[in-house]
Parts: sequence; structure tokens; C-alpha cells
Amino acid sequence: MVLDDRVVSLPSTLPPDATVASLIDAEEGVWKKEVVQSLFLPYETEVIQGIALSSNLLEDRQVWAITANGHFSVKNAYKLAVEMNLGVAYGAVSDDSNFKKFWKYIWKVNVPHKVCHFTWRACKNILPTKDNLVKRKVLSDGCCDECKAEVESSDLLWYVVMIAKWEQDMIEKIIMISWMLWTNRNEVRNGGVKKSGKAVIHGALNYLGEYQSSQAVKIMQTTKCPTSWTPPSPTSYKINVDGAIFVANKSVGVGILIRDEYGRLVGAGSKKLRLRLVQCKSNFECKMNARES
Repeated sequence: MVLDDRVVSLPSTLPPDATVASLIDAEEGVWKKEVVQSLFLPYETEVIQGIALSSNLLEDRQVWAITANGHFSVKNAYKLAVEMNLGVAYGAVSDDSNFKKFWKYIWKVNVPHKVCHFTWRACKNILPTKDNLVKRKVLSDGCCDECKAEVESSDLLWYVVMIAKWEQDMIEKIIMISWMLWTNRNEVRNGGVKKSGKAVIHGALNYLGEYQSSQAVKIMQTTKCPTSWTPPSPTSYKINVDGAIFVANKSVGVGILIRDEYGRLVGAGSKKLRLRLVQCKSNFECKMNARES
């Protein structure tokens, strides 16, 4: 209530620790109209009385609004933190442009493709971890076989990739080590040998180094040196010649371009030559065959 530019609150007749239940008639299952009107302004009273009450009048309890069942989970807390960090409003669709950029980033990380796929599945929480297998009624115990204290899930990797502000090379190493741990975990479950932590890290980093080195070699091999045309001296012309071999027709062709000092085309020509094509074992033999032709 505003009176002479002063805000005046309505006096409260309820104790300081009163709850919403104090405003509800438990027997009738309706709002206590008189109490609500005495505590709130008219428009607030209208809004409150417009809230439908459950006929069961369940006891108040804390719920986690992010999940459908109201139960708190670390994974959904991480998701909420990321949305807040990226400036995404609560309740926004999951394919927001910021998340699209994130998923594109996952597939561009410089690790083997199968490791990218593993990371994508981990961040989507669709790996067959014990936590997920318990949810699907496959297992009854979701406790991690290593620590025996926490539930086995992919929350840590999700946190590293989604939230932690680490350099990309560090994230790539963590991803590779996580993939190696997951691989060895599956090997052990199928009768394989359990590797030590040192062996897992060493194997993961070696694999990452070899993969990235091979990728660098491929880039170098596919990179072509740029070529440029240099003009001739004034009052001169430059003739560029190129040849081609047509294996199917067993013939060769030659083409020429004549340009002046400004790069303007002065003349051009091409000709198909009837020459004998043979397979040469050395450069010397090729030269001899060319002379004979």
C-alpha cells in the first residue's frame, strides 16, 4: 500500500515462522479467505486465491525443479550451471545456439573420431554406466567398482568439457585418459587385465601424440605451395607451356599461352601429338624413347 509516497505493509497476524499451510483450511481444502485478505493487498489476494489446491493436501517438501521427478542430481546441477554461465534462460530449449556451438566443438576436438563419439555419449549421459544401468533396471547397485563410495557416472567428464575453463590441449588429454579408463574398465568386465593408473595415462597420452602427429603429416602432405605468374621484362613476351597425357587414347597434347608484361593474352594454342606411349623403367629410358619418337 502506498500512502503519501510511503510504502506501508499490511500488519501481519501470523508468527514469523508461519508457512503456507497457515493460509489453507485443511478440512475443506480451500484457502482461508479472511486470513489471506488480511495479510495481502487486493491484487495479491486475487492471485493467491486463484492457485488451485490439491484435493489430497500433501505435505510440503523440497523439489528440484530441473528434473521431472523432482529429485536432485549432480548432472542436472551441472547443466543448470552451464546454462547460467552461457546466459541461457532457465527453461530454454536444449538446442540453443550456445549448445549447438558446444556440440560442434566436441566433434572438432583433435582426438580420434571414436574418442569424440565416446565424449559425445558421455556428455549426453547415454554411456552404459552403472548409474544408467540401475535406472534401466539392469543392475541393482550403481556403486563404482574402483572407489566403492560414489555412483559410477560420466558427470566428471561432463564437468571438464562443459564447465571447466581449461586449455584445449588439457581437455584433449583428459578426454583421452577418460576414454582409456572406460576402455580398460570394459576389458576388465570381460575378463581382461586391469591396467595401473600410470599405464592408463601413459597409453592414453602416447595414443594422442601419435594421432595428432599423423594428422599434422596429412596436413603437410595436402598443403600445396602457392604458384604465381611473374611478368616478362618490358617489350618482351612470356610463353608458358604445359603438356598432358591421355592414356585411354594413347596420345599426348601440348598447350601454350603467350602473354605480355601486363599479363594480357597475346596468343594461345594447343595440339594433339601422335606419339608412341611406353612404360619406362627409368628417366634415362624415357628420354631415349622420346628421342626415338
